[in-house]
Amino acid sequence: MRKANIFINSKLAGSLEETVSGYIFRYDPAYAGSYNSLPVSLTMPLTQLEHTSKSLHHVFNGLIPEGLLLDIAQTKLNLETKDRMGLLLALCRDNIGAIEVHHEETNDKISVTGQLHSIPPEDINRDNIPKHGFCLCCLKPLNAIGENFNYHPECSLQLFGSKTPPVLDLSETTFESIVGEQLGMKMSLTGVQIKFSGNIVSLAKRQTHIFPNQYIIKPDPINENYKQLAIFEQLCMHLSRSLRLRTAESGLLYLPNGYPVFITKRFDRAKSGKISVEDFTQIFFKTEGHDKYMGSIEQIVQGIRKYCGRFALPNIQELYKVTVLNYLIGNADNHFRNFSLVYQKPGDELLVSLAPFYDLVPSKFYVARDKEETALSISGKKKTIGRAGFVQLAEYCRLPVKELDETLGRFDTLLAKIPIWLDDLGIRQKDDFSHLINERLKLLRRE
Repeated sequence: MRKANIFINSKLAGSLEETVSGYIFRYDPAYAGSYNSLPVSLTMPLTQLEHTSKSLHHVFNGLIPEGLLLDIAQTKLNLETKDRMGLLLALCRDNIGAIEVHHEETNDKISVTGQLHSIPPEDINRDNIPKHGFCLCCLKPLNAIGENFNYHPECSLQLFGSKTPPVLDLSETTFESIVGEQLGMKMSLTGVQIKFSGNIVSLAKRQTHIFPNQYIIKPDPINENYKQLAIFEQLCMHLSRSLRLRTAESGLLYLPNGYPVFITKRFDRAKSGKISVEDFTQIFFKTEGHDKYMGSIEQIVQGIRKYCGRFALPNIQELYKVTVLNYLIGNADNHFRNFSLVYQKPGDELLVSLAPFYDLVPSKFYVARDKEETALSISGKKKTIGRAGFVQLAEYCRLPVKELDETLGRFDTLLAKIPIWLDDLGIRQKDDFSHLINERLKLLRRE
């Protein structure tokens, strides 16, 4: 039977053991007794030293990649996808959040961080980089078309720690090999599409410059049916920020050949160390197959009330507003994995809140067979939700109906800008996207 040591932010938290009848996780008594220790999962309190399960505990099962990422791992590393413990040991040393998984036999506690290289600005053929009139971070006008690789210096400084944004030394032919290399280093990211993580290093003027943050990079899909997804995602993330929602910091970059990639700063990494993150598939025990689509927004409200305590109300308000946004932009992929809780313990109290929002995309334009308006039901419905459904959701959230109208009012201030941004970004479905937003706004407004 196999066994793993589980670390939280490089501290030994306990052990996970495979048994004849299932799995046992045991907290290390010294760790559990420390006043500032964090639980492995919000569903596995420190007050109970031993947690048994017939299948792999969902907090651990949820660390394992899925979809295309899992396919790459299976091919590159010759892994058996049904052997969940084997996948956990082979792939999940460094993960989203603070959990680290180490095989007991090797107990390799070496910290791993991927490195992505940026080409020095003087070595780039700028004619290959598309030029925009708006900053690819804040979407406000630039002083000159395409200046500073389409970034305001202050925006680049905020996102990248440098007044000039990086130009990553990557191409479409290297994406899968980088994913395979990082999986081989046991660096695991959840989700189904191609993505990789790391620090960015620039060798400019014979000096090594390390950008200060860790990032997740999602290249635009090579499949023609999913083109411009990276560009659309940055636009939708900006719309979220424009509604004053806590949203992961992000931007759009171009590779040396002009290929677009979406880049986001990791909110689970800080100077103080790793931050605990748990998505709602892990919290609600829905890490198998399509379970992440089986549920409702109201269940997330219940989860927030249970775990966020006295801070529940502002988090429920944020969830409500982003649910309105997802409806307006045609994001019907808002499943349980795309909502997470982050938690820290700066003192005696465990502070839990919604993670900054991420994975905001207009899936309606990429999954033609999907006729639903939402992945998780709203007021018992996934279609024809309309104003009545969102009014009922507001009531369930114990929010006044004006929460809906105020969100729509703030979105109205963006309506004149959206077609301009779509045009500047060169999005092919710009007319369809604008039409969708206007039609759904009509459905949500007072008659």
